[in-house]
Amino acid sequence: MPRFTGDNAAANAALLEPVRTVAEAHGATLGQIALAWVHQQAAVHGLPVVPIPGTRKPGRVEENTSATRITLTEQELALLEPIAAKVAGPRYANMAFTSAGRE
Repeated sequence: MPRFTGDNAAANAALLEPVRTVAEAHGATLGQIALAWVHQQAAVHGLPVVPIPGTRKPGRVEENTSATRITLTEQELALLEPIAAKVAGPRYANMAFTSAGRE
């Protein structure tokens, strides 16, 4: 997972600071802020958007669901928007990995 190793890991970890700031302001987790951001993209783009996070624990289902009650301000959205374009490294070292375990 190239995004989580070496220099990429350090660069990407630094990108979490604005997410932490917004999460603290809402008393939320970083994951909840990420889900709230995705959910609000419906209003931003005028398209229906429904985030579908995976989870293995009942507590995470509650946590994820509560993200729908978080409304990010215009300033928070502006703070979060540029993060994705700054992510360092490819998602997978080998694109064949993307289908691993799905057959």
